[in-house]
Order: sequence, then C-alpha cells, then structure tokens
Amino acid sequence: MRTRLLSVLFLAMASALPAQDTLRVSLSDFVRAGVEHAAIRPISELRVSLAENRFQDARLSRYVPRFELTTAHGLVPGVKSTSAAFDYPRDQLYLDPSLRNDWNEWGVFTRAEITALQPVYTWGALRNAMQAARFGADIARYDHQMESGRLELQLVELYQSRLLAIELKRLVEDARNDFTKAEDKLNEMLEAGDDRVRDADLFAFRLFREEFDGRAREADETLRFLDAAWRLALGIEDRTPIVVLPAEEYLEPADTTLLPVAHYESESLNRRAELRKAEAALKAAEHGLDAARAQQFPAVVFAFSASYAKTPNRPRQANPFIVNNANFESIRYGIGIRQNLNFGLLRNAVDRSRIQLEQARLARGAAEAGVRLDVLESYRAASVALSRYRQSSAQLRISTEWLRLEQINYDYGIGEIKDLVSAVQKNLELKALDKQRAFEWTVQFGRLAAKSGASVMSTNRTQP
Repeated sequence: MRTRLLSVLFLAMASALPAQDTLRVSLSDFVRAGVEHAAIRPISELRVSLAENRFQDARLSRYVPRFELTTAHGLVPGVKSTSAAFDYPRDQLYLDPSLRNDWNEWGVFTRAEITALQPVYTWGALRNAMQAARFGADIARYDHQMESGRLELQLVELYQSRLLAIELKRLVEDARNDFTKAEDKLNEMLEAGDDRVRDADLFAFRLFREEFDGRAREADETLRFLDAAWRLALGIEDRTPIVVLPAEEYLEPADTTLLPVAHYESESLNRRAELRKAEAALKAAEHGLDAARAQQFPAVVFAFSASYAKTPNRPRQANPFIVNNANFESIRYGIGIRQNLNFGLLRNAVDRSRIQLEQARLARGAAEAGVRLDVLESYRAASVALSRYRQSSAQLRISTEWLRLEQINYDYGIGEIKDLVSAVQKNLELKALDKQRAFEWTVQFGRLAAKSGASVMSTNRTQP
C-alpha cells in the first residue's frame, strides 16, 4: 500500500507539536512528497492501468473468446390426444395426428444453452492484436514517465527558488548593519564639515539604500509566495501549525562541467521517453496493420454447443429425428471457418491501418527532430548560464578584493569613506547577482539533464 510520505508525516507532527514548529525537508524528500501528492499522478496511473487492462483483454481473447450460457424459463401447456382410435406410447406421441395442447395443464419450461468458440488459426490476427495492445500499454507508461519527469523538474526548481530567496534574504539582513554604520558615518562627516564628503554623496547613498530596502521587501514577498507554493505542492493545509523549510542552508550550484553537446544528444536519443513512446506507437501500428490484413482471410475455429430443455408436463420423444423443444438434449462440436463477407469494410480497415502506420513513422521522425532541438536549445541556455555564473563569480572576487583594500585603507586613515561606501555597494550588488546566476546555472543544467533523459535528482549541487 502506498503512503503519502511527507504528507502523512506533516499531519502526524501537526497533532503532536506545539503551536508552531519547523520541519526541514531534503530535496529528495520534497520531490517524492510533491510527486506523491500531485493530482496528475493518479490520473496518469489510471491511464496506465486502463492500457494494461486492454492488453489483458487481447491476451484473454486468444482462448475461448466466446463462451456463453443462455437460459430461458416460462409456462407451457401440456398435450392431449383428441382421438380415441389411437393409443400411442408417450414417447411416440408425435405420430398421433390428433394431438393438441392441453390448456388445463400447465408446466414450468426450462432451457439452457452453452456455446463456445475457440480460434485455431487466424493468420496472425490475434497475435498481432495482442502485440499492438502490449505496445499501447507501453505508450501509456512512457506518458506517465514523461509527466512524472516534468513534475520532478518543476519541484526541483521550486526547491531551488526557496534556497535562492533565503540566500537573498540572508544577504539583505547581513548588510543592514553595514548600511546603518555607513549612513551614520556620512552624516557625522557632513556635520563636521569634512570636505571629503558632499551632500550629493549622502543622497546617492540614500537612493541606493531605498533601492536596497525595495529589494528587501521583494525578498519578503517572494518568501511568502514560496512558502504558500510549498504548502500547496506538499498538500499541507493552511491551518496546519508547521513551517517547512529546506534542509540545506545555502544554494549551491551544480558541480559539473558541460560536456560536448554530442554527448547530451546521444544520451537523449537513447533515453528520452518521447522517443520510446514514438517507437512503441510505430510498433503498435505495424502490428495493427498485420492484424487488419489477417482479418481478410477465413479463420479456422473449433465450435462447441450444448443445449438442454426440461418441461415435466411434456413427454420426451425417443426418435432422433424428432425434436421436442420442451424436452431434449443436444451436443454439437466440430471444426469450421469464420469469415466476414463485408470485404469492402475489411479493405477499408487495412487502408486505415496503413495510414496510421505512415502517421506513426512521421511522428517518430518528428519526435527525434524535436528531441535534438530540445537538447540544442537547453545546451545553449545552460552554456550561457554557466558563462554568466563564472563571470559573476570572477567579478565578485575582484569586488571582494576591492572592498578589503578600501577597508584597510580606511582603517589606516588613508582611504575615503565614499570609496568604501562604493565598494560596499558594488560588493553587495555582485553578491546578489552571483546568487542569482548560480540559481540560473543550476536550473538550466537540471533542464539539460532532463532533456537528455536523465533524472534531475541525479545532479550534484556543490560548489565547483
């Protein structure tokens, strides 16, 4: 029996914890719980179950596809002779020409009939129909795999977005004290008449401070939105007194280097579910055409039929050439042929199967071209994201060195406060930019991995 993973854990903790508590969730647990809770998952699984049910129907149709029992019950009158000249035994009453229905005597009529039909040779119609149904089930499974992969990628990006928002919030909080100290120092120098600082420097700093406060408010709004999105993805009700946070403390970029694009293209052609689905659809169409062709020929079948009727007020007749529909036993069996004589309809079914096969071939080629294009586009986006991340990291290192130099110069009394403020501002901007670029690189690499047919959960996220 499947469990709802973290959703069950959340509800259990909600009843045992105090007014509010925090639960740390790893990336893998978050993705598993999100996939388990997603409404699309049971729909996709039902499609797979339905396709497997059709395949089971095709398998069962190979053995006694027709096996029926029919019964009939009712009231019938008895029989009597209206002639005194003849006195026939009850089992020879059919010889009496004066035999009539006796409406004063009624009896219960019971009849049962069993019929069975077993195909012996169908020119491959049943076998190909079964194979077509099997590939149809494969198509449903690949659809389920594709939907699960897209959902996993969305959940990974949602998790990484929460880490980015936390990082930016932490950056904002760490910079508040530095901003306050810098503004106080600027005001102090202006009041003291220090000619190294002008009013324009203070206003420029205040404008940056206001822009900084705006980013802080945006970070708060983003965190509130992401918290609601997490609760929705995990199926946590708003009234549940629990806060769910990432188990990781920091956003770490994907620890990898891009291989040549040919590597990802080759991997995608071997592993993408879209191509496997298109291949399965092609195989299903091929078997469907073979099954349609086979139905044009007569099938050899073994047939069996048994009938039994019983009515107490009607005598059974012993003559094998005389059948009393009220009292008889009959068994028939033998080999025969079965043929649909509507050949126009059969030819039309073959033509339709040919069209479906050609459609499947074109879809297979289009799927391969689409996969190649997806990989190229994702590779381009990942390359650009990696280049930007490396650029921002290099800029941040230079900015950190500049800030350290200005701090040393100011501490020794040979530096300018406005140069230190400028270095602080630039360093803060580049820290935020570096986190954003690290997030973009990690997300783009995860998308490239998904386009290559790999699981986004297999990508490492440690600092390169």
